[in-house]
Amino acid sequence: MEFENDNHIVEETTEVTETTEIETQQTETNEPPATTQEEFDVIKYNKEEVRIPVSERQSYLQKGYNYDKVQQKANDYEQHLQKVAQLTGYSSIDELVQASQQFEEQQRIQQEAQRLGMDEEAYRQYIAPVNQELTSVKQQLEEMRRESIHKQIDAELNELKKDENFSKYEKETFEMATKYNMTLTEAYEFASLRGLKEQIPSIQQQAEQKVVDQIKARQGKHVETHDENAMVNLGLSEEEITMAKNMGISPEEYAKWK
Repeated sequence: MEFENDNHIVEETTEVTETTEIETQQTETNEPPATTQEEFDVIKYNKEEVRIPVSERQSYLQKGYNYDKVQQKANDYEQHLQKVAQLTGYSSIDELVQASQQFEEQQRIQQEAQRLGMDEEAYRQYIAPVNQELTSVKQQLEEMRRESIHKQIDAELNELKKDENFSKYEKETFEMATKYNMTLTEAYEFASLRGLKEQIPSIQQQAEQKVVDQIKARQGKHVETHDENAMVNLGLSEEEITMAKNMGISPEEYAKWK
């Protein structure tokens, strides 16, 4: 009896173990697959660490390569200018550039003095300061003009936005104002008129259909044929008679609504 009981215990233990293994396998099967996380390269930029996705590594390498080529050309130009500055007796590129600007100004003064038939020194003393003052005044006037235009545009835009239909034609308004040098108000009038013109065929078709429906309601039936002489007496052209037939009404009814 004891042996049989031992076998029974062993069988129960085996069943429990098998059940546990099955449940463990089911639990492992039900677990969601692990997702692959994006890998990053960490680099230093402006003394800060920046994470660059590995998938974008090639793109950044290409950009860096292009930048290196541009930077190399800039360095070559700078070295060339430095040599030119030294050969012409200047200690730096800045001095070379400044001397070049002064030379251009000297050339301009000589040309203007010759054009006016004046001595160069007299031109410098009397004419050049006036020209500089005029240039300054022109710049101020131009700045004032731009500010005035901006204020005018803002005022026009605020006024136009009060119109509920403006949003429909806003893009076309700015395009026409830029292309034809119009004010926003003028451009909006043209843009909205164009939009209305595009709607006319649809509006006309709706109106014609409404008339046809009214005529059919009054007529009660379609008239297919009429005596040609009677049609002529109505004062209708052949096109109008044809239109009446296409509309499904008699020429007489068409003539009433003409």
